[in-house]
Amino acid sequence: MKKLIIAFRYFKYKIFSRFYHLGWKVIFEKNVILRGAKYMKIGNHVNFDANSVIYVVKHPKYDTKKPRLIIEDEVGIGIGAVILTVNSIHIKKCAMIGPHTVIADYDHRYQDANVSIKNQGLINIKPVIIEEGAWIGANVTVCSGVTIGKNSVIGANSVVKSDIPDYSVAVGIPASVIKKYDPQKGKWVKVRRKCN
Repeated sequence: MKKLIIAFRYFKYKIFSRFYHLGWKVIFEKNVILRGAKYMKIGNHVNFDANSVIYVVKHPKYDTKKPRLIIEDEVGIGIGAVILTVNSIHIKKCAMIGPHTVIADYDHRYQDANVSIKNQGLINIKPVIIEEGAWIGANVTVCSGVTIGKNSVIGANSVVKSDIPDYSVAVGIPASVIKKYDPQKGKWVKVRRKCN
Protein backbone atom coordinates (compact mmCIF):
# COMPACT_ATOMS: atom_id res chain seq x y z
CA MET A 1 0.00 0.00 0.00
CA LYS A 2 2.82 2.44 0.88
CA LYS A 3 4.44 1.90 -2.54
CA LEU A 4 1.13 2.74 -4.19
CA ILE A 5 0.82 5.97 -2.17
CA ILE A 6 4.40 6.96 -3.05
CA ALA A 7 3.75 6.27 -6.73
CA PHE A 8 0.53 8.28 -6.61
CA ARG A 9 2.30 11.28 -5.03
CA TYR A 10 5.11 11.09 -7.59
CA PHE A 11 2.74 11.18 -10.55
CA LYS A 12 0.64 13.91 -8.91
CA TYR A 13 3.73 16.14 -8.60
CA LYS A 14 4.97 15.11 -12.07
CA ILE A 15 1.68 16.04 -13.74
CA PHE A 16 0.62 19.12 -11.78
CA SER A 17 3.85 20.80 -10.64
CA ARG A 18 5.42 21.31 -14.09
CA PHE A 19 9.03 20.80 -13.05
CA TYR A 20 11.90 21.97 -15.25
CA HIS A 21 12.95 18.34 -14.83
CA LEU A 22 11.78 15.62 -12.44
CA GLY A 23 13.80 12.43 -12.37
CA TRP A 24 12.62 8.88 -11.83
CA LYS A 25 11.79 7.27 -8.48
CA VAL A 26 11.60 10.54 -6.55
CA ILE A 27 9.81 10.05 -3.23
CA PHE A 28 7.55 12.77 -1.86
CA GLU A 29 6.47 11.96 1.70
CA LYS A 30 3.31 13.64 3.02
CA ASN A 31 2.90 17.40 3.30
CA VAL A 32 5.85 18.32 1.05
CA ILE A 33 5.38 21.91 -0.14
CA LEU A 34 6.81 22.89 -3.52
CA ARG A 35 6.63 26.36 -5.06
CA GLY A 36 8.25 27.38 -8.33
CA ALA A 37 8.76 23.82 -9.61
CA LYS A 38 9.33 25.09 -13.15
CA TYR A 39 12.73 26.32 -11.87
CA MET A 40 13.64 22.99 -10.21
CA LYS A 41 15.78 20.28 -11.75
CA ILE A 42 15.44 17.14 -9.61
CA GLY A 43 17.51 14.02 -10.28
CA ASN A 44 16.69 10.33 -9.82
CA HIS A 45 16.10 8.60 -6.46
CA VAL A 46 15.71 11.84 -4.49
CA ASN A 47 13.76 11.61 -1.23
CA PHE A 48 11.77 14.55 0.20
CA ASP A 49 10.78 13.69 3.78
CA ALA A 50 7.50 14.84 5.32
CA ASN A 51 6.84 18.53 5.87
CA SER A 52 9.83 19.72 3.82
CA VAL A 53 9.43 23.07 2.06
CA ILE A 54 11.15 23.67 -1.27
CA TYR A 55 10.59 27.15 -2.63
CA VAL A 56 11.99 29.13 -5.57
CA VAL A 57 11.25 32.75 -4.68
CA LYS A 58 9.96 35.04 -7.43
CA HIS A 59 12.40 37.81 -8.27
CA PRO A 60 12.38 39.82 -11.53
CA LYS A 61 16.19 39.90 -11.80
CA TYR A 62 16.46 36.10 -11.70
CA ASP A 63 13.34 35.17 -13.69
CA THR A 64 15.04 33.05 -16.36
CA LYS A 65 14.09 29.80 -18.03
CA LYS A 66 17.04 27.97 -16.47
CA PRO A 67 16.66 25.95 -13.26
CA ARG A 68 17.59 27.83 -10.10
CA LEU A 69 17.38 24.82 -7.80
CA ILE A 70 19.30 21.72 -8.85
CA ILE A 71 19.13 18.59 -6.71
CA GLU A 72 21.16 15.74 -8.18
CA ASP A 73 20.65 11.96 -7.91
CA GLU A 74 20.24 10.14 -4.58
CA VAL A 75 19.91 13.22 -2.38
CA GLY A 76 17.94 12.93 0.87
CA ILE A 77 16.02 15.93 2.21
CA GLY A 78 15.13 15.48 5.90
CA ILE A 79 11.85 16.00 7.74
CA GLY A 80 10.87 19.66 7.93
CA ALA A 81 13.87 20.89 5.93
CA VAL A 82 13.45 24.27 4.22
CA ILE A 83 15.24 25.17 0.98
CA LEU A 84 14.66 28.72 -0.31
CA THR A 85 16.31 30.07 -3.44
CA VAL A 86 16.18 33.30 -5.38
CA ASN A 87 19.23 32.77 -7.59
CA SER A 88 20.92 29.36 -7.27
CA ILE A 89 21.17 26.40 -4.92
CA HIS A 90 22.91 23.28 -6.20
CA ILE A 91 22.86 20.11 -4.09
CA LYS A 92 25.09 17.49 -5.67
CA LYS A 93 24.60 13.73 -5.73
CA CYS A 94 24.38 11.61 -2.59
CA ALA A 95 24.26 14.62 -0.25
CA MET A 96 22.14 14.29 2.92
CA ILE A 97 20.21 17.26 4.28
CA GLY A 98 19.20 16.72 7.92
CA PRO A 99 15.83 17.35 9.58
CA HIS A 100 14.78 20.98 10.10
CA THR A 101 17.77 22.34 8.20
CA VAL A 102 17.38 25.71 6.46
CA ILE A 103 19.30 26.52 3.26
CA ALA A 104 18.81 29.95 1.67
CA ASP A 105 20.74 31.93 -0.93
CA TYR A 106 19.63 35.36 0.31
CA ASP A 107 19.08 37.53 3.39
CA HIS A 108 16.45 40.13 4.22
CA ARG A 109 17.32 43.82 4.34
CA TYR A 110 16.73 45.35 7.77
CA GLN A 111 18.80 48.55 7.79
CA ASP A 112 15.91 51.05 7.61
CA ALA A 113 14.25 50.98 11.04
CA ASN A 114 11.29 53.00 9.71
CA VAL A 115 10.28 50.35 7.14
CA SER A 116 9.08 46.84 7.93
CA ILE A 117 11.68 44.21 7.10
CA LYS A 118 9.15 42.51 4.84
CA ASN A 119 9.10 45.62 2.61
CA GLN A 120 12.85 46.28 2.46
CA GLY A 121 13.71 43.63 -0.09
CA LEU A 122 16.51 41.07 -0.27
CA ILE A 123 20.30 41.33 -0.08
CA ASN A 124 23.32 39.00 -0.26
CA ILE A 125 21.78 36.96 -3.08
CA LYS A 126 24.65 34.54 -3.71
CA PRO A 127 24.73 30.90 -4.91
CA VAL A 128 24.90 28.00 -2.44
CA ILE A 129 26.61 24.73 -3.36
CA ILE A 130 26.45 21.51 -1.36
CA GLU A 131 29.07 19.23 -2.87
CA GLU A 132 28.75 15.51 -3.53
CA GLY A 133 28.37 13.26 -0.50
CA ALA A 134 28.14 16.05 2.09
CA TRP A 135 26.12 15.43 5.24
CA ILE A 136 24.31 18.39 6.78
CA GLY A 137 23.14 17.53 10.31
CA ALA A 138 19.83 18.37 11.98
CA ASN A 139 18.78 21.99 12.58
CA VAL A 140 21.65 23.48 10.55
CA THR A 141 21.38 26.87 8.84
CA VAL A 142 23.33 27.31 5.60
CA CYS A 143 23.69 30.98 4.64
CA SER A 144 23.98 32.60 1.21
CA GLY A 145 27.20 32.36 -0.77
CA VAL A 146 28.42 29.19 0.98
CA THR A 147 30.00 26.10 -0.55
CA ILE A 148 30.13 22.96 1.59
CA GLY A 149 32.85 20.63 0.37
CA LYS A 150 32.73 17.09 -0.90
CA ASN A 151 32.07 14.42 1.78
CA SER A 152 32.11 17.05 4.50
CA VAL A 153 30.01 16.89 7.67
CA ILE A 154 28.22 19.80 9.31
CA GLY A 155 27.33 19.09 12.95
CA ALA A 156 23.80 19.52 14.27
CA ASN A 157 22.63 23.04 15.19
CA SER A 158 25.50 24.73 13.32
CA VAL A 159 25.27 27.96 11.31
CA VAL A 160 27.41 27.87 8.16
CA LYS A 161 28.42 31.39 7.13
CA SER A 162 31.59 30.64 5.13
CA ASP A 163 32.92 27.90 2.87
CA ILE A 164 33.78 24.50 4.33
CA PRO A 165 36.56 22.60 2.51
CA ASP A 166 36.26 19.06 1.12
CA TYR A 167 36.58 16.18 3.61
CA SER A 168 36.06 18.32 6.71
CA VAL A 169 33.93 18.21 9.86
CA ALA A 170 32.61 21.60 10.94
CA VAL A 171 30.51 22.56 13.98
CA GLY A 172 29.36 25.64 15.86
CA ILE A 173 27.95 29.12 15.42
CA PRO A 174 29.50 30.15 13.13
CA ALA A 175 30.64 26.73 11.95
CA SER A 176 34.38 26.11 11.96
CA VAL A 177 36.41 23.07 10.94
CA ILE A 178 37.36 20.73 13.80
CA LYS A 179 38.49 17.68 11.79
CA LYS A 180 39.84 16.90 8.32
CA TYR A 181 40.35 13.60 6.57
CA ASP A 182 44.05 12.74 6.21
CA PRO A 183 44.46 10.39 3.23
CA GLN A 184 48.01 9.43 4.29
CA LYS A 185 46.84 8.27 7.72
CA GLY A 186 43.53 7.00 6.36
CA LYS A 187 41.54 8.65 9.16
CA TRP A 188 39.92 11.86 10.37
CA VAL A 189 42.29 14.03 12.41
CA LYS A 190 41.58 16.96 14.72
CA VAL A 191 42.42 20.44 13.49
CA ARG A 192 44.27 22.73 15.85
CA ARG A 193 42.36 25.91 16.55
CA LYS A 194 44.14 29.23 16.72
CA CYS A 195 44.00 31.01 20.07
CA ASN A 196 42.98 34.66 20.10
